[in-house]
Amino acid sequence: MSLPDTEAETIQRLAHGDEKALVQLYDRYSALVYSVLLRILPRPSDAQEVLEDTWVQVWQTAATFDRSHGTFSAWVLTIARARAIERMRSPDQANEALESLGASERRAIELAYFGCLSPVQIAERLDSSLDTVKSWMRSGLLRLRDAAAPARGVLGPGGATDHMNSTPCWVGNSPASSATTQGGLE
Repeated sequence: MSLPDTEAETIQRLAHGDEKALVQLYDRYSALVYSVLLRILPRPSDAQEVLEDTWVQVWQTAATFDRSHGTFSAWVLTIARARAIERMRSPDQANEALESLGASERRAIELAYFGCLSPVQIAERLDSSLDTVKSWMRSGLLRLRDAAAPARGVLGPGGATDHMNSTPCWVGNSPASSATTQGGLE
C-alpha cells in the first residue's frame, strides 16, 4: 500500500499531464474557488462556468506553476479571479445591464455611446428637450453603475464599471464637438 502524495508531488504529477492529479486537486480546492467566484459573479451559473474554465486553464498551464511565487491555491484563485473579471466585462453582461434600463434611458445612452450623438443631437432625434435627455442619460448611467455594484468591491474602485467611465465617442469629434459644449451632461 502506497502513501498518499504530498501536495507538491500531486502538483508535479499534474504538470506532467496526470489526470488523477487534476481530480485530486479539483476535489481539494474547487469548493474554495467556487465560493470566491460566487462573491465576484452575481449568478451561480456564471460562477460554475468560470470554475470549469479555471480548471481547464489549470490543466493547460500546470507546468508554469512556480512554488517560489506562492502557493498552488493562490495561483488557482488568481486564475479564477482573472476569469471572473473577464466575465464581468463581457459584452453579454453589458447588454444585460442595458436591457434592464427603461426604454428612454437605454435609447439615449445607446445614441450617445454607440451612435456618437451629442445630447443636443439626441434631443433633436428623440423630439425631447435637452434637459430630459440629460436626465435620461444621467439616471441610466447611474442605474448601470448600480447594476455592476456586486463586482466593485472585488474588482477595485472602478469595479466592472471602468468601461462606463469612458467618454462617449461624440466628445471632441466634429461636428458634434461644438454641440458637446452646448449640451454636455452636467
